[in-house]
Amino acid sequence: KHLKAIEPTIEVIVLTGTSREIDSAIRAIKDGAYYFLIKDDFEIFAEKLITTIYNALQKRTLERNNRALLKQAKYVAEQQKRVHEHRHPNLNYHFGVMIGESEPMQDIYTIIQKVSLRSPDETILISGESGTGKELVALSIHSQSPRCDRPWIVANIASLSSNLIESELFGIEPRTATEVSGKIGYFEQAEGTSIFLDEIGEVPAEVQVKLLRALQQKEVQRVGSTKPITVDTRVIAATNKNLKEFVQQGKFREDLYFRLDVISISLPPLRERREDIPLLIQHTLYSIQQEENNLNLKISDEAIALLQEYDWPGNIRELENVLKKAAILRNHDMLAVTDFRKLLPKHVQGTTSSSVLGSLPSIAELPSARENMNFKNIHDEKLRHKILLRTLIEREGRMEEVLDELGIARNTGYKFLDDAQNLLLTGLCQANANIERLAHAWGVEAVKLEKTIRRVHRLASYFDDLQNRYEHDKSRIAAFLNVKVEQLEKVAQYLANL
Repeated sequence: KHLKAIEPTIEVIVLTGTSREIDSAIRAIKDGAYYFLIKDDFEIFAEKLITTIYNALQKRTLERNNRALLKQAKYVAEQQKRVHEHRHPNLNYHFGVMIGESEPMQDIYTIIQKVSLRSPDETILISGESGTGKELVALSIHSQSPRCDRPWIVANIASLSSNLIESELFGIEPRTATEVSGKIGYFEQAEGTSIFLDEIGEVPAEVQVKLLRALQQKEVQRVGSTKPITVDTRVIAATNKNLKEFVQQGKFREDLYFRLDVISISLPPLRERREDIPLLIQHTLYSIQQEENNLNLKISDEAIALLQEYDWPGNIRELENVLKKAAILRNHDMLAVTDFRKLLPKHVQGTTSSSVLGSLPSIAELPSARENMNFKNIHDEKLRHKILLRTLIEREGRMEEVLDELGIARNTGYKFLDDAQNLLLTGLCQANANIERLAHAWGVEAVKLEKTIRRVHRLASYFDDLQNRYEHDKSRIAAFLNVKVEQLEKVAQYLANL
């Protein structure tokens, strides 16, 4: 008791000389000791002691991991206000320890909230590529559940030897006759809390039957025992494999799959939610700032745009690694494009934010029209386009005000409206219909840009006119706008939903 008061995380193993001292050992257990052993035959005792120490260390590691995850959750809550400068009032920028403002992440937040309210004990299956943050989703689910007052248990199946998976999950029954020491499995450790089974697709066929029983009947059976043990635990599983294909190939039991897939959450890869990359960058950068105790560490807009261009096959984990490497190897406190050139593939080597939207670089630093010479006297077409675009977004799509500010007669304004529509369509295509990404590349506020697109009410009609003009040939329309067909298809869907 005195030791636990000095260091609460220490694991105490009590040794007794004879069975007559067992009452004292039980009192020690009640006072916080991890286990007690009787010093009998030396060889048996030595083996039991080694096993007990191993189990105690495992328990301490699990608790330490839980504390680290809870610390991370607290850290995210403290710094969530710093991750983005322009926030939309109807978007959640974080949920638990997850970060993201994209539509797929909003859907995931909604699912977790509904599950927490309506099905706090149902089994959940999380799928997604490696590095997408499946464990963070699982932790967020646990933290929203009635079981959140107890540390959850994490079992990484892929890290376990195939012949140890069964004993690690379900435990080992002690047997004096064969001198086998007992072991408490992950499921028993998760009594009253949640268990996270990471990489569930790696469970061997012979263990799948026992796992099915644990899910169906809420009971487990230790290795070497015939007595079932009832367990009250909530199972959250994750996989980077296609379990449906595994079922078809006979590698995974169909009944187990359906027991796991009561509620399914599919995490998108980072390349499908690029608008979240600036948030994740700021989150990681803030973490590095705290580690270095250096709040001067920053990243340039051009570097952020470059990182948004990369597909990130390793997802969030790869993004974090690249940022940490760049921070270690940097020459200055402002991380620039040059800091990432050697860390990314050669085909991602842009030098400015215009690499994301090559034909339409940032318009943020242009002087407003009233500060320019007469708009009509500007003969550089690209400059005229950029001034027109900036003024249109400043005025949130109110074309009459734009024409007045630029000194353009109303009767000739339609030509400029067509130019503005072409610019907006091209920009939307190059940004894959992602407003946040386009706003970042152009250096404007996303809210103003979205209002502009909605207010330029002829944009959808103009797009229809283009389709009619080119006989609905998407390749010809894409060539006219100098964009890719797949980009055009995303914009068509976006405009249809306006």
